[in-house]
Amino acid sequence: MLLDYISVNTSHYAIRPHEFKQILGEEGYVRYMTNAFSSEDYSKILNYFGIDDLLSISLSDNGSFDHIFYKGITLNLINRANLKKVFHKYTEKFKLDKSEAFKTSLWSLLILFLTLTFIYFTLLSGYLKYEVSNRALKTSKKNLFRELKSFDHLLLLASAIISIYAFIQLSQNIRPDINAFKGDFLSMLWPIAQVTTPMLMVFSVGFLVRYKFSKSTTSSPESLSRLIFISLSFPYLYLEYHNSLSQSVTDGLYIFSIYVMILFLLVLPSITLGLFFYYYLRKNYQKKLLMIVESLNFIILILVQYFMMTGDINYSLVFLGSSNLISLYYFRYRENEKKLKIITENKINNFDITPNFISNGTNVATVMEDIDKFINDLEKNVLIISGNRGSGKTRLLEHYFKNKENKIELFKGSFDDQQTNYDSEFGIFKDIFINLDYSISNNFFNRNTSAVRGLSTALKSVSKVAQIDVFEAFDIDDNTTNLMDLSSDLLEELAKFGEKT
Repeated sequence: MLLDYISVNTSHYAIRPHEFKQILGEEGYVRYMTNAFSSEDYSKILNYFGIDDLLSISLSDNGSFDHIFYKGITLNLINRANLKKVFHKYTEKFKLDKSEAFKTSLWSLLILFLTLTFIYFTLLSGYLKYEVSNRALKTSKKNLFRELKSFDHLLLLASAIISIYAFIQLSQNIRPDINAFKGDFLSMLWPIAQVTTPMLMVFSVGFLVRYKFSKSTTSSPESLSRLIFISLSFPYLYLEYHNSLSQSVTDGLYIFSIYVMILFLLVLPSITLGLFFYYYLRKNYQKKLLMIVESLNFIILILVQYFMMTGDINYSLVFLGSSNLISLYYFRYRENEKKLKIITENKINNFDITPNFISNGTNVATVMEDIDKFINDLEKNVLIISGNRGSGKTRLLEHYFKNKENKIELFKGSFDDQQTNYDSEFGIFKDIFINLDYSISNNFFNRNTSAVRGLSTALKSVSKVAQIDVFEAFDIDDNTTNLMDLSSDLLEELAKFGEKT
């Protein structure tokens, strides 16, 4: 190999061993192997090639051990005028044997990649899923086979590999010198770039490539979780490969098992960060507490990789455990919100409570208390409950009076129900007091009076806020009966009905 290197990279010709054997014979070949050429041997070589000068390079072992070689190289000059070796230059260096480390690095990288692929397709692509409602793990081979056929995953993995390769090439341009000053800009930028740049490049390139070429959605929570997992995990593959390659001998399975553990522990943070970014991209901003928690989670994941790069494995595991605890808190918080929403919806459907604005909760207790105060206050005559159409006003009152059965006599009427059947003379009141079989005469409300002009004026005011023109429901003519008399008569009739019942 050395002879080929000299022939290719210099202007000199390197004489091959078989040529020495051809020129000097068997005995001369033995002298070549033991570096013991005589003057006669040098003369034969010079005459054979028709040259005047010959360079002799000899390699010596100065004490090698355990894959560490200490070698010396001597360069001598032989001239036709002086057929003896004349010393020209000598150098010596340590050299590491990386052949075993290289094989170990490749095997470790392959196994970690297969582990990553297993996690990706089983835990993040629908094959294995935890159902919160049943508190059980469910598997689906159909989902697995569907995902294996998807071109989207190949795009993501390819973009991650390209991003890591591009990062390696870029990082070589900002690598500080070995004796660089500690406060130098490149010296400070280097460790930061080694930690943050790979994951940001994988995320950015992966998102753009999938957005451009993928047929699947790129902004769903599941898709973002997969992208974040690849962005967080691929730098560890790169880091483990270089760590293994830098070792002259393997350190056993300890470091490798740590990297495998890290890949599994990155799943939960990836899922929660995927949900966080999903809601953020949809501008569905979550509560400040959750935003702070997930921002802290992202910073912690950066610290995990930083401490792995510096060799502080214990710190990395502690921070990674903290990240998973934060993710569990996020899940618990979100699940509690979902449960509360389901309970609220069920109560609304069952008329247990009446909604005000779902986003702000319900005010049923306050309204119920107001109704109780009104009924028990003899000085108050009118209570108005207002709200948008369909917000639950009628349901609230139905629920309230249902709990007050046999305690309150209720006379119910509606401007919405059967309004086409109302006649022109106190139609809604006839519907309340006559049609509901309270034994009040049909002619009771046929007394058209001028005294009810006050009622007419009041109804004009009410019609401004009612859903129909209340005033048009009544035909009140001018006459001489007092409105107070009409009200008193009505109360007397109701009192008679009460005595009978």
